[in-house]
Amino acid sequence: MAASASVSTEISFSDCLSDSPAFRTKVSRNETNLEDLEAKLERVLKAAVAAGEAGKTYVIHQTQFLATLWDTSAYFASSSSSDTTTARLNRLIHAYQEVIKLQNAAVEQSTRAVTSAVSRFLAEDVKQLKDTRGYFNKISTDLDSALQKNAAASPRGRPAEADDAANLLTATRSCFRYTALDYVYQVISTVVGGPVLHSFFQLFLGHRTTILVTVH
Repeated sequence: MAASASVSTEISFSDCLSDSPAFRTKVSRNETNLEDLEAKLERVLKAAVAAGEAGKTYVIHQTQFLATLWDTSAYFASSSSSDTTTARLNRLIHAYQEVIKLQNAAVEQSTRAVTSAVSRFLAEDVKQLKDTRGYFNKISTDLDSALQKNAAASPRGRPAEADDAANLLTATRSCFRYTALDYVYQVISTVVGGPVLHSFFQLFLGHRTTILVTVH
């Protein structure tokens, strides 16, 4: 298996102001990492949906099995078996019925928590980041163009053009810094994936509760 990209490449907000080649490299690496995260979460979403459907099918079969136990209990109740035997069997069936209810709740709640969080993350957070990245790439191109125009302008030959080029560079650089700060902030916030990780924790708690209740 090929090694996956690291979770993130650290970017400081001061890097946004300097706009160095190192900054552009860090941004590119984070974009690659986020694309890797997006692909992994899409697989998580697909697997979570499949697991939820499989869990529902499992609960259905368990419910059908429970019905056969009730049928068996009715047989003993109508036969010459003692009331103690029937009462014990009924208590066992009632306990098993509660286990099935917990399993059903765990499947529905935990799966819904994961699918909702991952879907929202992909549809909102990642989409917004992509929109900001598009604007960041555009302003980056504009800044490179402004730098070239400013370097080519000659104050001696055409002072007016040199002043225009300098003013354009100042305005574009200011816009770039603002956009870069916003973009880096979104990158840092998105790569953490807080809501998604919280949904994974809820998934674990749901199944943990079911196991503990079943054991006890």
